[in-house]
Amino acid sequence: MHEIDKAIADISHIRQQIEANNRFQGFTPPIIGLTGVLAICLAIYQNSQPDLAMAGPSFFTLWILLAIICALLTATDAVVRARIAHRDMADMMLATALRQLLPAGLVGAIFGLFILARAPDTAWLLPGLWQMLVALGMFTALPSLPQRTVWAIVFYLITGVASLAIGESGNLSPWIMGLPFGIGQLLAAWILFDARKQVEND
Repeated sequence: MHEIDKAIADISHIRQQIEANNRFQGFTPPIIGLTGVLAICLAIYQNSQPDLAMAGPSFFTLWILLAIICALLTATDAVVRARIAHRDMADMMLATALRQLLPAGLVGAIFGLFILARAPDTAWLLPGLWQMLVALGMFTALPSLPQRTVWAIVFYLITGVASLAIGESGNLSPWIMGLPFGIGQLLAAWILFDARKQVEND
């Protein structure tokens, strides 16, 4: 019986190693964590400028600019890291990650531009929609990410629903954006860090 238990444990360990080797290594904890810190910093800045919370387009323009900056930082880091970690497989791994994450990003951008241009009175929907789209993108990419990323997915789903419920009152508080994206990205960064640490220890 002891030998059977040991064989099962060895098989489980091998399976975990295979999953770790097939995991996309382009997303690094420092950059993902930095995007969360930037979200909190922008919320602090907007909170110190009360007029921004009253003007929908002005309020969201800064968040859209931050999203573009964070996307560029993450994409640049992912390309560099993938070239190092995956070598000959880098192009395939990058293409897979792009196919998994790009649809949710494009939908979020289209929703944002359309609502701000054509229906600004409904702009309060955007924080919740964006948070749930981040959860959707993470879920789609879950096969390439640590399995505990599911906790970040659940977090973004819960905050998305909460943001929709709070935003319906018309209150565009910076914290409706800053706290979910700040905490969510820091949680994702911790999950990536812990997963990488486990692989190194094995």
